[in-house]
Amino acid sequence: MPPRNLKKDCQTAIKLLERLAEKFNRELSPERIAALNLKRDNQTITSDDLPAVLRKEFPGQFTGMNLRDIREIERNSQQGL
Repeated sequence: MPPRNLKKDCQTAIKLLERLAEKFNRELSPERIAALNLKRDNQTITSDDLPAVLRKEFPGQFTGMNLRDIREIERNSQQGL
């Protein structure tokens, strides 16, 4: 069974990447929000797209990885792979 921290870190990373545009809606231009939403929908958003304040909360082992890859790691951790 995979360590609980891996699953929790995956969930934290996914949550930060998925909710970025919602959380910073008022602080970002409509163009930037649209670009982030597109990256999120395509699962290509990475920690590099996060504002510095959120990058501090992002689990370090997933730095630079896209949402698709993190979801795959989470899926594999649930299957015990």
